[in-house]
Amino acid sequence: MTSAPRGTGRLVARTRGQVMVLGCVALLITALMLMTSFNISNAIHERIRIQSHSDAAAYSLATIEARAFNVTAHFNRAIAAALVAQMSLHSWMAIMTNDVAMLNAGFAALMLIAAAETALGCYPFNFAHCPHVISAIISAFRMMRKAREFGQKLQGLESKFNDAVADLQKMVESLHSRQKTILQTAQGEITGVGSVLSALKQTNAKNSDYVMALSGENNTNFQCAQEGGVDSGGGGCSGRSRASATERSKIIQNTANATRPLFDKGGSTAINHQNFRNPYDPDVPKGALTTGHFMHEFLTQARVGEGTGTNSSNTAQAKNVGAGNQFGVGLIQILNFHCIPVMPMAFNGKIFSEESGGSHTLMPPFPGRAHSGQHNQFKGVQMQDTCNGNGSCFVNFRSTSSANDDYGMPTVYAGVTQSLRIFQGKNGDFGTKAPWEVNDQGEINVELVSGKPAKLKLVPRGDAVAVSKAKVYFHQQGNWKVAPNFFDPFWRSKLHFFSKQELQKVVGMAGDSNGAQFLGSGAPAEGED
Repeated sequence: MTSAPRGTGRLVARTRGQVMVLGCVALLITALMLMTSFNISNAIHERIRIQSHSDAAAYSLATIEARAFNVTAHFNRAIAAALVAQMSLHSWMAIMTNDVAMLNAGFAALMLIAAAETALGCYPFNFAHCPHVISAIISAFRMMRKAREFGQKLQGLESKFNDAVADLQKMVESLHSRQKTILQTAQGEITGVGSVLSALKQTNAKNSDYVMALSGENNTNFQCAQEGGVDSGGGGCSGRSRASATERSKIIQNTANATRPLFDKGGSTAINHQNFRNPYDPDVPKGALTTGHFMHEFLTQARVGEGTGTNSSNTAQAKNVGAGNQFGVGLIQILNFHCIPVMPMAFNGKIFSEESGGSHTLMPPFPGRAHSGQHNQFKGVQMQDTCNGNGSCFVNFRSTSSANDDYGMPTVYAGVTQSLRIFQGKNGDFGTKAPWEVNDQGEINVELVSGKPAKLKLVPRGDAVAVSKAKVYFHQQGNWKVAPNFFDPFWRSKLHFFSKQELQKVVGMAGDSNGAQFLGSGAPAEGED
């Protein structure tokens, strides 16, 4: 039996030791690789989380803006409807005033006929004219009595008319005030002082932080899209200067004028009364004393912003509202064998409410039959403090003429930052350190080369940044050519792509200088146009 060579035992022991060391190193490398894999997977998961959170924030804020704009459109329609109601009130008052004026004109015309019949020789030359004189006088005084009755009724309605017009204006101011409140609430959400972003953060990424620098950009876009609400007055709104009070007022004025009832728009109406002694009952048969007929033709019209009252400055703002017939004439014609010419007598009636007062006139203005002149209580359409006294008591969309700027439709940005070391457990609890990490620093010291120690970082360095963009846009389905406005409630929201230049700017504002530098050097970007 031969013995083992000298030193063989030591060689085997040394080989076993080397194998154990190599095994330990392999196990260590495997463990580090496994931890690194876990960390990479968790970082990717958290990166997706904060990007989804950023998208949700941008879309939610855009939806809030779109809803605020749609409510604004509904309120603007209600404001225009209130102005139309004011016009209707003025129209009816003008028509009633016109009736009194018409009866006054009939009285005057009939008295002229009586005088003409007398001049033809009632007494003592030709008694055949005397029945016509008597008929004309009787009819004239019947018209006078009817004019007095109508005038008294009209005077009795004036207080109710003033109250109704004033209440409608209070309604306009209340609607406008509510508009501004809603827009201010939306502005609070956009600037991050509301509850929506807080709720999203609590649900989606508790340990994340919003990039508040982008909220200032959103606020500017929101303000620049409107005027008369929470607008900034034009500062920082490139290409969108704020319209003057007069120009803004013309918008609501024209809207109200375009939607008024047909009878307010004006039209010619001819009425032929066969019995001028009872002009409102054309079916009464002619009596022995009936000598003619009464007819009138009038054109009545009501408008907002038409400076035609006594204190008119012709500024064409929505401070004024009024109505009146622009043409009226009464014709009394003798129907017997005498050649009495037609006796024309013009008449009209109108009423206006203006910034500094108003007027209520009729012609001919006989005493005791309604009234005419200045009426300081007719201030129902005067814009008060809530509308800055400029007649623009509504919120208008401020557009641009550039397609590159989406014609002024606002953009919403969102940015989120978060450490990618954040770990969410099975119960949904977030932590700042994953359970598999070797220590709180997430790094180990190694010395692969003697005398040259190094640190091996096993967790993501720094915070990740996610940015998103959403668009608030106007689209009327089936009629896409309708321009953006605050009278049609067709505002919508959607996530939108970035242009490369825009993305570089937003990433820089979010604090990701490396990302901005990469984009500036030509790095590709998902979603660029």
